[in-house]
Amino acid sequence: MTDNKDRSSKTDDDNKQMRDAERMRDAERTHTLNEEYLKLANEAAVKYAEAAVKAIMLINGGASVSLLAFIGGLAAQGKVQLRGLSLFANSLMWFASGVLSAAIVAALAYFAAYCGAAHEHNTSKIWTPPYVMETVISRRWNRREIICRRAAILASVISVVFFVCGMISVRYAVAHIE
Repeated sequence: MTDNKDRSSKTDDDNKQMRDAERMRDAERTHTLNEEYLKLANEAAVKYAEAAVKAIMLINGGASVSLLAFIGGLAAQGKVQLRGLSLFANSLMWFASGVLSAAIVAALAYFAAYCGAAHEHNTSKIWTPPYVMETVISRRWNRREIICRRAAILASVISVVFFVCGMISVRYAVAHIE
């Protein structure tokens, strides 16, 4: 009878060790998936931010260059007076502000990616489900990331608004050429 208890106890211990080993493999898989997600999320965020910033800079920068060429052509032909040039200069300021806003978007996108990486880096890897746990520090980085992303979106919208204001200003300037 004692022999059966020893066998039963040994089997229970073996089962417990097998469950613990399986739990450890699950934890390691979850940790690996978490790290892979971090890499993919950062790559995607950087790629999309780069594309958005390039588009905004091209729109506003292209408008600035086009406006300068237009002003140069008008001035060379003597078709615009000093007052007209100042109206076009005001338009140019809108486009330049759009370019500055796009540069701010680029900086905010960088900070958002940095904060996202810091957030994931500061999560706690544990050996029981869910295997990854938020910490006080990781939550702070997550809040910073959210703030930077929202600020980047806002700055992007502002940059587009600057472009629209620049176009309206150009229209006004053309309408008032003397």
